[in-house]
Amino acid sequence: MSDSAFQDWLVSDSWQDYRQQRAIREIESSLDGQRAESRALRSQLSRLQGSLEQRLSRLIRSFDAFVELSDRRAELAGFDEAARVRYRMRQVLAFRAGAAAALPATLEDVDGYWLAPAAAAVAAITRGDDPAAELARAAERDHRRTALLLVMSGADVDVRWVSAAFSELLADTQVTVAERALWVAAADGHLGDAALEVVTARLRALVAGLGDERRADLDRWITERVHAQPVTRLTSSADRRAVVALTAASRLAALRDWAREPASPAADSQSLAALEALLPGLVDEGSDEEAATLHRIKELRAVIDDREIAPAARWSDPVELPLTLLVADAFGEAPGPRALARRVLRDRVLAVGEALRAETDVPDPQEQSVAVEGQTVRVRTNGAPPPTSTHCTGRSRRATPSGHRRCGSGTPGSAPRPCCSSARSQCPSDSPSS
Repeated sequence: MSDSAFQDWLVSDSWQDYRQQRAIREIESSLDGQRAESRALRSQLSRLQGSLEQRLSRLIRSFDAFVELSDRRAELAGFDEAARVRYRMRQVLAFRAGAAAALPATLEDVDGYWLAPAAAAVAAITRGDDPAAELARAAERDHRRTALLLVMSGADVDVRWVSAAFSELLADTQVTVAERALWVAAADGHLGDAALEVVTARLRALVAGLGDERRADLDRWITERVHAQPVTRLTSSADRRAVVALTAASRLAALRDWAREPASPAADSQSLAALEALLPGLVDEGSDEEAATLHRIKELRAVIDDREIAPAARWSDPVELPLTLLVADAFGEAPGPRALARRVLRDRVLAVGEALRAETDVPDPQEQSVAVEGQTVRVRTNGAPPPTSTHCTGRSRRATPSGHRRCGSGTPGSAPRPCCSSARSQCPSDSPSS
């Protein structure tokens, strides 16, 4: 017999009452089951309706995207030659990477499009031919993009192309994705010594050309980083100036240790990969007239394929202000950018160190009091101060009666002064002439 049946039997006065209790309990149990099934059906219906609505909305969205994509493709019909140039450029890059068997035979020019002569120049460099004419024509159409293509692909990392790809920096203008990638790759030594010197010169010129306000901000950022370094903490001291001086000395020692840390010889291989990863975006962005259409086609294809539209970083997107990146590199973990930032910020770090050294220069106090065996002892720079009568009287009162003696009156009419027999030399003289 179940617990519920036993409970019904206990509260029943007769067999008939027991049967009624059991019937009522079975009806309640059946109602509970129906309620649960009803809730489950409502939940399934709600999910089904939501799923149908989502599917229908997705189908409508995909259909609209497909129609717009057809129109956009029709717009690109007039740019077949530019599309062919991009295809040939990808073939050249694939051959340089070892993924293609041969270079394309011919690379036709497209009027006004920088990539056509640039692709011909990279192909000429790969074959060992003279690319001067093609490079001149490409640079005339778009000097910066031509330089970025040559540096990103590794076809030519000559100083003039690195200088064009990594132009002069401004304190209030953010560095682009391509500039930052080139900066880090050069710091890691992937682009050669000449490229590193170009990047170093650009950064040093930026710091040297700062105004007073910008320079003060830079010093403050470096100081904040130095203060964040682990130092010996002083919790208490009787002299606040001593606390300031010792804290500054501890921070100066931390700055010295930071400057002495050897740079790791291992360069980050990912920095070169990050620079090369920007190359497809540079090649596929198209000419000025078709760039917006090509970008919209990518978005429409993502809608049709039901993929999340994640905007990829473009080479021209802003990253951060150069001074912010420079300070972060100086106190960061990446060995290449860290060593480069230290060289560039050398003078500013020395200025911060000099400011910390000035905080440690605290004049010695003229007098200092210390407690020795319950007594306050005052010490001056020229020795112990002479005792006073109050000092002597206080000592005589604290001494034992057996140690007391009476000093002379000192002056006519004055009361005798008690002093310590153990400190006879420190008491006033007994003679009236004292």
